[in-house]
Amino acid sequence: TDVNRFVPGFEKTFFGGRTSVEVRIPFASTLDSTQQNGAIGGTNTELGNVTLFFKGLLYKSDNVAIGGGLTVTTPTADDFVLRQGANELVRIKNQGSHIAPYLGLIYAPGRFFSQTYM
Repeated sequence: TDVNRFVPGFEKTFFGGRTSVEVRIPFASTLDSTQQNGAIGGTNTELGNVTLFFKGLLYKSDNVAIGGGLTVTTPTADDFVLRQGANELVRIKNQGSHIAPYLGLIYAPGRFFSQTYM
């Protein structure tokens, strides 16, 4: 089965470009999240888990920039359901919320650059 995945998003800066908020809204044209046992194959366009990024520039010089922030993923995608006729055999609930702090560094002394992310 083909999977066509898209992740549109937008980002808005604040405080002279030193902070920002980014929103990513993934969706895919793929297998339906509700399937019939023995007849896997129904397709649908499915919304994924929406992610918010809160970013801040912590330090900047001519050659170095250090940024950090927090990523929050929300459970907006559908649950997976496997059915046998009208009976529900399995349901995998999409209840996971994820919070992840991060730190990033970019070093650009000239024509080349190096970046790291943790």
